[in-house]
Amino acid sequence: MQAGNRAVRAFWMLSGLALLALAFFLLEGNRASAMVGRDGAAPLLTATPPPSVSSTVTVTPTGTPLCQLAWVERAQYPLALFSHQVASYDGDVYGFGGRDVNYVRLTDTYVYRTAIDQWVQLASMPEIRFWGSTVTKDNKIYVINGSYDQGTALSSLVYDPALNSWTTGLSGLMATYGQSTVDLNGKIYRIGGIGSGGYTNSMEEYGAALLAPMPQAIAWAQAAVIGNYIYVAGGSSDGGTLNKTYRYDPATDTWDDAAIADLPQPRAWAASGVVDGRWIIVGGVGTEGSAIAWDQQSNSWSPVSPPLYPRSDMGGTVAGNKLYIVGGLADTDNQVTSTTQEYDPSRCATSTPTLMPTATATTTATPTQSPTACAITFTDVPPASTFYPYISCLVCQGVISGYTSGCETGNPCFKPGSSVTRGQIAKIVSNAAGFADPAGAQLFEDVLPGSPFYDYVNRLAMRGIMQGYPCGGAGEPCGNGSLPYFRPNTNATRGQIAKIVSNAAGIVDPAGSQRFEDVAPGSPFYDYVNRLAVRGIMQGYPCGGAGEPCGEGNRPYFRPNSNATRGQTTKIVSNTFFPGCGQHRSYP
Repeated sequence: MQAGNRAVRAFWMLSGLALLALAFFLLEGNRASAMVGRDGAAPLLTATPPPSVSSTVTVTPTGTPLCQLAWVERAQYPLALFSHQVASYDGDVYGFGGRDVNYVRLTDTYVYRTAIDQWVQLASMPEIRFWGSTVTKDNKIYVINGSYDQGTALSSLVYDPALNSWTTGLSGLMATYGQSTVDLNGKIYRIGGIGSGGYTNSMEEYGAALLAPMPQAIAWAQAAVIGNYIYVAGGSSDGGTLNKTYRYDPATDTWDDAAIADLPQPRAWAASGVVDGRWIIVGGVGTEGSAIAWDQQSNSWSPVSPPLYPRSDMGGTVAGNKLYIVGGLADTDNQVTSTTQEYDPSRCATSTPTLMPTATATTTATPTQSPTACAITFTDVPPASTFYPYISCLVCQGVISGYTSGCETGNPCFKPGSSVTRGQIAKIVSNAAGFADPAGAQLFEDVLPGSPFYDYVNRLAMRGIMQGYPCGGAGEPCGNGSLPYFRPNTNATRGQIAKIVSNAAGIVDPAGSQRFEDVAPGSPFYDYVNRLAVRGIMQGYPCGGAGEPCGEGNRPYFRPNSNATRGQTTKIVSNTFFPGCGQHRSYP
């Protein structure tokens, strides 16, 4: 059966899409019992894995040897799979659908919690999807088009990480699979793929309008947003795999063939992402064991560290400025795999990275993680929710608590989506840092002795970690002693929290180069934001959304002036003061 499958795949590669229907027919005969959905229904459309080739093309580096520290293996995906969809949100990696080792088509959904190196099962997709594509937009993940049990999909499935739930989203203008999708300036673009007439060169603003077609019909290409442009590289066509590259300008609705150098060799069914301003493309059919990077300034491609395990038809996404490669097919007999590979070129900058410095603040008690067995029962924090591990960690450490009344979902609740206030962050950080010394005399006009946050506010204020605002402003008259105002009920911003947490943890190392488009050197929170970002404690949001154009280097946005939620705060504090907390528990 394996030999028969390789013959079919080679036949398709040599003959092109005109014979694709025959290949599908042969596969139906050979795999009638295996190629069925979990509901037992026979598929109306079946698609083969990528064509197998006998030789592997590699990029041979010259000069300085490639650093081998950039890649590490992380926790394996819960099952071996390929043709699946992968995306990132809030620093974590999500996997959707695909096909397993028996070619069974899947609806499974998992999230990889990067902070605890663990995959967690989530709510399944409402229908099968494989060979689709993903976009993260407006705090939701869109799984777009692809193949399913009724043929080729025309719609998007929308996953809400906060609610761990699915809804049906926009429908596109053309049913496709094997397409690429990106989000730029708040718009989703669908690029190429295979439709009812075969390979297509169509380009659409998803569900809204058809745009200028690509210079040629392509599927299984890589696409990326860099600056205010969309770049497309490689892919497959009627003539085989391609090394062509193109740049699309949404402002003029035009394609440019000369704006980006062609790939060193043809590459399709690969994975890619923008890391440190460079477009990294990994693996692919015939190039499974290599990786290359495009530098925008020199407009050139160069080899980078190859993956630990050669792969094609895998999932790939960037989370926390690291590229993750999930599952896929090995380069020997198309073996289906479950590996998770992480690419982080910053590991090559030093052989002795420091993950967490020793706190140096005076009278600081160093918190320790204890494997206390406890369970949280907040009605609005189910085990599969994004912030469950971090909320559970801090509750079990005695750092935070929830609400016992006034819960819309039933008591008790945590309200992870509510903004965190300055008084609350003072309590959370003070407890996490282990500050327990006497609070002393009143320091702020609006934080009286006996008030809920008095001890915690004073403990941080005495260390210079949090300050107040001079009295005399609107609604803040000066009293005896002209004490400043703390404003404990005012929401805390992301920039403020970065400064509070960084200082409370005693993180004082150099901030380094600029990481976020909206946090420039010299800005009030620059040092603190960078210190947490380099440790993976806080991340940003991909450029290209509404009001956040991509600049040079394609840096993400941090949004320092945006309010932080209670859920986000637990993740920041947990990762700072209790790194790895939750690994001793198994989250369902």
